[in-house]
Amino acid sequence: MAIVPEKQCNDDWHYCQHKKKGEIVMISEMNKIQQAIYPQTVSSAGTTSIYFNLAMFTNASFVWDVVPTGLTMTSTGLVYQATDEAGTDAASITATSTVVYATSNLTEATVTPSISAGETGSTIDINGLTFTGLTAGSTAVATDREFLGSTANASTTITNLAAAINDTGYGVPGVRALAGSAALTLYLDEDPAKALASGYKGLALTSSSTTDLTIGARHMQGIIEIVDSKLTLSSNFTHVGLNVINISANTTAAVIIRGGARYLEPEPFCPKTQV
Repeated sequence: MAIVPEKQCNDDWHYCQHKKKGEIVMISEMNKIQQAIYPQTVSSAGTTSIYFNLAMFTNASFVWDVVPTGLTMTSTGLVYQATDEAGTDAASITATSTVVYATSNLTEATVTPSISAGETGSTIDINGLTFTGLTAGSTAVATDREFLGSTANASTTITNLAAAINDTGYGVPGVRALAGSAALTLYLDEDPAKALASGYKGLALTSSSTTDLTIGARHMQGIIEIVDSKLTLSSNFTHVGLNVINISANTTAAVIIRGGARYLEPEPFCPKTQV
């Protein structure tokens, strides 16, 4: 192991952290977080990020977000390796591709009720749990995941459905509903104690009626993680890039998070050590 001189601590790969004992280490100091693909329209032709050096890190995660046009939307992410930032000799890496679907990988969605229908008998399925609308004046049973609809005020239906989804005993694990005046918005819950039910990586939604309870897909997300052992390091493949292909032209963005930096922090001062 060689010592990196202090004057090089601001180099892209050898930044210096002057940490005092007991001071909180921030996520951005332990990991390198960069925009991989800036927000842009990506179609079936696909787009590829620049290539990022993994030589000073042991692992990386690509996270991409797509604004879908409907529930039939799919997006494919593939990680490639190359010998430099320009993507020289780019080649695929085994088992580093993921397909995400608007039917099961949504991170944000809306539900819009129809005032005229009143949602009587209409159902919406959220991550395998079915919520049923009842006529105003009926008695909604929480254990049956029922909610009261309204033919007079959409916000009443929205408020009642949100309460059913957020119910601590019979709601949807890992999902949070926010009631608005015209629609209900669904998010993945930020509370670590409210994890998604087993088998779900996002919001999976279906409605018994596309007019009574209309689902709107807002955001879907894909994640691919890679470790340096997947790269052909013996042939100088030290860089990784993300290729995204959408089935239709949709706004897409991505970030890369590199972790497991290959250095130690000597005490009581920096310079770094490098593998």
